[in-house]
Amino acid sequence: MCTIDTLIFSNNSLNSVKQKFLEPLFRSFRNNYRLAVLRFSFNQIANHTASHIFSAAAGCYALNTLNLSDNIIGDSGLETAARLLSEAAHLTTLNLENNRISDIGVRHICYGACLLCARALDFAAATMIVAYPGCQHQDTEL
Repeated sequence: MCTIDTLIFSNNSLNSVKQKFLEPLFRSFRNNYRLAVLRFSFNQIANHTASHIFSAAAGCYALNTLNLSDNIIGDSGLETAARLLSEAAHLTTLNLENNRISDIGVRHICYGACLLCARALDFAAATMIVAYPGCQHQDTEL
């Protein structure tokens, strides 16, 4: 059983490591109920590796902080981040400062955050309907 709650890989040039060597690390994140902080800053991580990190981080159920600052992540690397954000209600901090992100990448992030908010609102509406049978939204399908 893994007891690590913080994993820091800063300043290691991970983007130059072949993906097949990083895959066991990423697999270890999946279904992890302990890992709360992941930091991959200053690694020259590009879109492809960032996508793998975002996918793996979605399975870290205790993860509240993901730091990918000071890398070379661009807009296409954030498409997978949208999925992470839409599924990861537990994530409270996502640090992407000093990357190569334009307004398109920001839209990906906002889209994922909006999906998460929409699901939370759907849950709240379902709770409201159950709690208040006379609610005007009672006939709304959720």
